[in-house]
Amino acid sequence: MTDDRSNKLKMTPETERTVLAATKLSKQTSAKAEVADVTEESSLAKLVADLEHSPQMPDTLAGFVKATESTSITCAAAETNLLAQISDSHAEAIASIQGFRLERENAMALSQNFAMPHSALLEAAEAPARQLRESFAAFEAQQSSFLDTIRHQLLESQASFRLVISAPLVEAQRQISESVRQIATPSFRLPRLEESRALSTKMFEAYSLPKLHFEDAFRTLKASMSEMTAPWLNVQHEMQSIKALIALQDLGHLVNGAPSFSDRTTDLVRVALGDWQNKIALPDNIAELEARTALYRDQGADASLAQFSSAAFDQAITVARIKRPPPQLIVTFQSPISAATADEDQGHELRNLAHDHLQRFETQIRRFIDAEMTAAFGSNWQRQRVPGEIYKSWIEKRQKSKDIGQGDYPLIAFADFTDYEPIISRNDNWTGLFAAIFKSRESLRESLQRLYPIRLATMHAREVGHEDLLFLYVEVLRICRAMGIVIDF
Repeated sequence: MTDDRSNKLKMTPETERTVLAATKLSKQTSAKAEVADVTEESSLAKLVADLEHSPQMPDTLAGFVKATESTSITCAAAETNLLAQISDSHAEAIASIQGFRLERENAMALSQNFAMPHSALLEAAEAPARQLRESFAAFEAQQSSFLDTIRHQLLESQASFRLVISAPLVEAQRQISESVRQIATPSFRLPRLEESRALSTKMFEAYSLPKLHFEDAFRTLKASMSEMTAPWLNVQHEMQSIKALIALQDLGHLVNGAPSFSDRTTDLVRVALGDWQNKIALPDNIAELEARTALYRDQGADASLAQFSSAAFDQAITVARIKRPPPQLIVTFQSPISAATADEDQGHELRNLAHDHLQRFETQIRRFIDAEMTAAFGSNWQRQRVPGEIYKSWIEKRQKSKDIGQGDYPLIAFADFTDYEPIISRNDNWTGLFAAIFKSRESLRESLQRLYPIRLATMHAREVGHEDLLFLYVEVLRICRAMGIVIDF
């Protein structure tokens, strides 16, 4: 095997030294032979020259022949010796290579001997693991079958149990629900007119009210009781019902007789409906009745004012002249895009009532703003007196209306409910026009803010409660009276 093969054999150190020595000796011998050749050529040339000019040429020639023979013998002996040395080195290298091959073969045999017991060992280890896996799979199948059987038996037992107890259970549930409803539903009665003084006295004593106001409260209560025909007195909370009925009458006198946005009116309305002076971040679910009720509590509204039966509440706010017929609908100023139709479901009667009331009110306030602004600032007032983003929104809505073939409407007919306050409260509009009409910019802003939650509820077709209606009737009446719009029975 030669040195330039791709898979070289690994020699022992002794073999490598022997091969290197042989190689070195071969190179030295070749060099000596080359020197001898050169020396021999020079000697022959000199000898020929001497022979050509020497009288002793024959003798010289004879000596040359003798010398040549002697040189040849010397070269032959050197060559023989060199070949012998090379042969010995080559033999040693061959012996070393053969020893290496033998060692490799022994190593390979040992590796094969080791591989055989190793494979047997792996096979011996794998057999229990395979048996364990097979046992576990069989156990899982058995467990699944057992569970299916249990489930089937359980379902059959449940079905049988339902058949046995369903009728008595349904009846028991009905009775429980009825009992809970009776407990949760307040019981109301219609007191006789003769009880008015005694009831007034009990209320003043219960709340420790100053007797200076007793006669006024008594007359108010007696007048209200004389017109009430629906049971209104909560038998569990009589004093609360009496106080609430009197408070509704006082609130009605206030919003019908006093200036709508005077300091006194504003303060007394806050007692009933809560403080809404600061801008309020409405929750995302404000259209839901529960969310609005929670908001009213947070703002400090008097919950007792709405805690009557539906019939009694409607009568109470009507007797107090808080509930009025809705304002006249001004069709020209009705929004052509957002106008909605009433829900025919009788269960949504209050929502339909509130929606109609608000829709009519918005046509009135739009016409009022348009008329006052046109008279004060000319027919092009929208361009100069409306905040830029609001004006841009109106233009876009009007264009959409025209695109779908609707008629021509005043630009303010495309206003949102939240657009009225920024227009009225804008400094140049307020000082130049609306301050003389509404008197208090903050009170007007508060009034409109109270209306916004119920407006969202009606536009999203959500349930409406008693408090929503109270807020709606009070604030629409106040704003309409300030605008000079008469709403009468």
